[in-house]
Amino acid sequence: MISESSRSRNPAGHAGLLQNLFALVNALAEFFESRFALLAEESKAAAVQVLILAGCLIFAVLLCAVGYVSSSPAPSPG
Repeated sequence: MISESSRSRNPAGHAGLLQNLFALVNALAEFFESRFALLAEESKAAAVQVLILAGCLIFAVLLCAVGYVSSSPAPSPG
């Protein structure tokens, strides 16, 4: 009975420390890879929205300039 103790210490067949560390590193690498892929996809969508916003701001400034020029009083003959 005492001779079976070395085999029965790990009855479930759990991996050792190095295998667990390797699995952890692989899981972290997959996690960050998926996060970077998502970030790249979302940054493309955000860039399109920033370009649309910039176009709207330029158009608003243009409308303000045209409205200012057309509403300025005509010079009086002097």
